[in-house]
Amino acid sequence: MVGKKIRISEPVQKLVARIKQRFLPAQIILFGSRARGEERNDSDWDILIISNQFEGITFRNRIDQILQLSTEPIGQDIEPFCYTPKEIEQRKTQLGIVKTALDTGTKIA
Repeated sequence: MVGKKIRISEPVQKLVARIKQRFLPAQIILFGSRARGEERNDSDWDILIISNQFEGITFRNRIDQILQLSTEPIGQDIEPFCYTPKEIEQRKTQLGIVKTALDTGTKIA
């Protein structure tokens, strides 16, 4: 995981605070163009959220619950990827979103 200073908008910071309060995540990782510092004005926010609180909740419902926590316009789309620590452990070496986020993302919470 890359450790660099990332500028996070106030609405996204507020959403992250709500996610922390509701889901008690082990980690929240920003990845993709915003984590690399290559974002455009229309770039979305790709965030990997790792929490035991997702246990027993379908992937679609996890995403819906995260998006419902956003109470003000962010300006760009939020793309939450929600996994339990056990699911992360199973996927961390496989090619895909989880490995990319862990290898290239920046921990924001």
